[in-house]
Amino acid sequence: MEKKELLKENKILKAKLAFIEEKLRNIENENEKQIDIKNAEFDDFVYIISHDLNEPIRTINSFVEIIKEEYHDSNDKKLGTYFYFIEDAIKRLNTKMKSLLDFSRLGKNQTLELTDINETIDSIKIELSDLIKKNNASIVYSDLPIVNCYSSEIKQVLLNLILNSIKFKQPKNSLLIEISCISKPSFWEFCVKDNGIGINDNEHFEIFQMFNKLDITNSEKSNGTGLAFCKKIIEIHKGTIWVKSTLDLGVEFHFTISK
Repeated sequence: MEKKELLKENKILKAKLAFIEEKLRNIENENEKQIDIKNAEFDDFVYIISHDLNEPIRTINSFVEIIKEEYHDSNDKKLGTYFYFIEDAIKRLNTKMKSLLDFSRLGKNQTLELTDINETIDSIKIELSDLIKKNNASIVYSDLPIVNCYSSEIKQVLLNLILNSIKFKQPKNSLLIEISCISKPSFWEFCVKDNGIGINDNEHFEIFQMFNKLDITNSEKSNGTGLAFCKKIIEIHKGTIWVKSTLDLGVEFHFTISK
């Protein structure tokens, strides 16, 4: 009798587990649909903004050129300063619009392909050879996997993280960048670690937001798009990206790529 009861309870438990698993799958599918809808809405918004703003920006720029031509013999230093600020503002706005357009195009017209991440890092090292030498930097990696991904975009993630390490190195120290990966059942987990200046605890979330700039003492400033691009690229690969860091003790960027 006890055996029958046990089998009955086991059957009920399996049915409940199957129900829960089905619910979780439905929730996951619904979340993916919502993400797709939000991404499509964002892409439409970016297109409208860029299209609507381009024309008035060109008009303003044209008027500035006309006024500069009319007053080119003027000795008014304030006028020259005003022109500089207007042109600089237009340039920054154009840069931001281009970044938004590039951001909205991530993952479009791409094909998944098997990519040797060792070869990807090799390629980045060649591209950045002068910068690496200038900053007395070393990039250490080995036995990285071959992953199925959008090759050019994962390269962009690694390039951005390496550039981030170089930009925010300790001024007086040699820079060491270590890239590693561990295999999990359903994903790869990569880590890009350095011995740079680190990041404040209260900025760990903010750094992945569009146009955010790190609050640092380093003389160089980012344009605030690199890590936001990394986040979206990793999300396209059904992964996540996060940071571990303490100020003055370096930084670790972790990200996952679905297998």
